[in-house]
Amino acid sequence: IVATSLVDENFLMVVKHPLTPVKVIHRVLPTYPKSALALGNSGKVKLAYQVNQQGEVNNIKVINSNGQRELEKSSIKALSNWQFVGNVASTDEYEVVFEFIKP
Repeated sequence: IVATSLVDENFLMVVKHPLTPVKVIHRVLPTYPKSALALGNSGKVKLAYQVNQQGEVNNIKVINSNGQRELEKSSIKALSNWQFVGNVASTDEYEVVFEFIKP
């Protein structure tokens, strides 16, 4: 399952989930770091994560990135605040791609 949404003219988010469905009940989008904007940095950050029994995100890791640390940090911070419906008895790994598009 892949979902893509254009959040605004500077930000695109792609979410890919495995076959085990989990429902997002709270989603936080990353902020475009001011330092990255000032330098004209853009790029994609692909993260993998798991959802625990309480519906919290854990085991976040960067799978792919263009090496922009401030974009990675912003993506990880946002994803760590996502909340899913609890009681998911699964060890599935989920993926999300945040794309930062410079104006």
